[in-house]
Amino acid sequence: MYDRIDICRKLTEVMPELGVCGVDLNVTHDDALNAWRVTYNVAGQRGLTFLDDEDVDRCMVGRECLSLGIMAHEQLVA
Repeated sequence: MYDRIDICRKLTEVMPELGVCGVDLNVTHDDALNAWRVTYNVAGQRGLTFLDDEDVDRCMVGRECLSLGIMAHEQLVA
């Protein structure tokens, strides 16, 4: 299992426009939902999404970051 720092670094590697970990982008684990909570603030737009462990696993090994891509497209293009 990955920790929040690993996930945040990977997210900013895949999508640098998300900003800086701990400043613009924060990742925490929501035990109640059994998912990773990703909050971000890009160009004054705040957003929130959840990534389940399968999404995180696929993203971390470089296969795909589909949920993140969809989230970013909806938030950054809007």
